[in-house]
Amino acid sequence: MNTFTNEQYLKDQLRRAKRLQLFGVLSIFLSFFLSFGFGVNYFLVYLAYPFLLAGLPLWTIGRATVRKLGMTPRADQQLTNELKALNNKHTLHHYATVGGKTVNHLLIAPAGVLVMQSSDAVGPVTCQSGPNGDRWKSKSNILDRLTGLRPPVGNPTKDIDAAVNAVRQLLTDSGKPNVPVRGLIIFTTNPDLEIEECTYPAVPLSEVKQATRELLLDMGSDRAEDINVDTILTTEDRRRINLALSPQTPSVPAKPASAQR
Repeated sequence: MNTFTNEQYLKDQLRRAKRLQLFGVLSIFLSFFLSFGFGVNYFLVYLAYPFLLAGLPLWTIGRATVRKLGMTPRADQQLTNELKALNNKHTLHHYATVGGKTVNHLLIAPAGVLVMQSSDAVGPVTCQSGPNGDRWKSKSNILDRLTGLRPPVGNPTKDIDAAVNAVRQLLTDSGKPNVPVRGLIIFTTNPDLEIEECTYPAVPLSEVKQATRELLLDMGSDRAEDINVDTILTTEDRRRINLALSPQTPSVPAKPASAQR
């Protein structure tokens, strides 16, 4: 399997997180400084609160992001290790830019494209389908969010929806609108999951290999029902898409195009 990682994206995220952390600390210190002037001017306390209210979230978000990016192995490294057995007809992109959106993980295969969204929510995690879309829940409180030890699950469905739509547009622009696209949500901390008829399958990291294999087979079965070059990604299609997504040299050397399907 060929692997591309957008290291510049990771560097930019780390730089941004450190700035947020710095601005948060400065705002908190400024708030304390202003509060000390309470005895001199009562109005200063009203100036202190906005800096405190703004500083705490900035510091929390920045600190949690710095901590997440500093963890090893990162989500991209874990996923690469899980899928390393795939042959060189498959290319895994981490943090690729597709249509102006950063996609966490993107697997380009002959049968189609698998879009993957990773989450470090520790769980237990639940997802329940409803009239207003998927509803995700994970146990966390204000203290957890302040420390960044138990990040909230957010809405992985919404995130992966946007990524899938961007990939579909990419395939359309590449002249391959009928190629299958699937989505998969991965929880890297292997939490307990309870998924009830949600839009996309969700699995812990320990099950990602089997889930990926099943989704690739599913896309292949779609192709078998309608054997047409428009429903597959040929060697040239994959080369062109991979080059557009990751013009840099792959982390794992690729076989010559003549050796690929």
